[in-house]
Amino acid sequence: MGTDVKTIDGYRESVYSSDAAKTTFDEVGAVYPASHTRTLQTIGYTEREAQFLELAALHSGYFLRRQFNAFLAQARGRAAADFIQKLVDREHVTLDLFLRHVHVYHLSAKPLYTILGQPDNRHRRRRSPFGIKAKLMTLDYVLAHREDWFLATEDARVEYFENLGIEHYRLPQLVYHAHRGGPSTPRYFVEKFPLAVYTDGSIGLTYIDAGEYAVNGFDTFLRRYTPLILALPHVRLTYVADLDRNFVAAAARFESWRSVAGDLGVPRDAAMIDRMLRHFADLERIEANRFEKISVARLREFRAERARFENRECLALYRLWRDEGEDAVREQVAHATGTSAHRRVDFTTYELPHDYSALGAPMYVD
Repeated sequence: MGTDVKTIDGYRESVYSSDAAKTTFDEVGAVYPASHTRTLQTIGYTEREAQFLELAALHSGYFLRRQFNAFLAQARGRAAADFIQKLVDREHVTLDLFLRHVHVYHLSAKPLYTILGQPDNRHRRRRSPFGIKAKLMTLDYVLAHREDWFLATEDARVEYFENLGIEHYRLPQLVYHAHRGGPSTPRYFVEKFPLAVYTDGSIGLTYIDAGEYAVNGFDTFLRRYTPLILALPHVRLTYVADLDRNFVAAAARFESWRSVAGDLGVPRDAAMIDRMLRHFADLERIEANRFEKISVARLREFRAERARFENRECLALYRLWRDEGEDAVREQVAHATGTSAHRRVDFTTYELPHDYSALGAPMYVD
């Protein structure tokens, strides 16, 4: 996407903690947006203020005083007050005052994001209390894992996966349709949840539960990210919340997803291949409106199988089946199975040790 990039070491050294181990990523081709901390210093911010400002703006858009203090590894002090005053003087921040006089700072100024190379970043938009909580949790998670490298922006994420040879259709996306017949615009990684690249080349995906009563949102997240996950050899998926209320349900939902999607794409075991071929035969009958050979029970089963056998890879096999027959499909599957890398998806939960209850309702918005 034409993003100005630099190697991962340089970006991390400027924005993340300077005392963590340095590791290059030449073998996986990792690139990150160039740091803009020096430019921020030219308008009056100290180096550490500029580092935090870039981190908070690109990952969240919102921050708390305690988060700045945590970045500086101090409990409290004059530094936070000086930093916030600079933000106010430069009109880079607005204030939301919540219950118990909790001050939430919103980095909303377009000139600030222009310096960061992100003039239209959606973190500038004001959020509901629930949305603000999710943003603060995102920043807390990143601050708690400063030994990791995170891809903060849509551009950086798209470019990273492009460098890995992953097609755009596999990236999680929503398509926004313009009014009055204008062109549609795909937006990628719209949740903006933390996405990490680890030293072994594996990818860390996170889901932020900001207080949901069920795990339906997580289910949607899994479906949206399935094509990307299946294109990667190793993914570490973390369910993040401030309470463990949904952890058991989330783990169960993940296992349910994995039982269906773990081998999604080109099937590998003989029973699944046979099921796919039967699905192809029924799909051909349905497309030709020949329902007389399909029972009601089989039709229900067919509908349930569509998520498994009507993805991009299987539909390509369906076209091969129609053109060249079953033997050609089995040969193609054998080749794909023999040459494809083993996929691994790890799941874990992470409970943030912070109290966000003050965000229940805003008292005052400036």
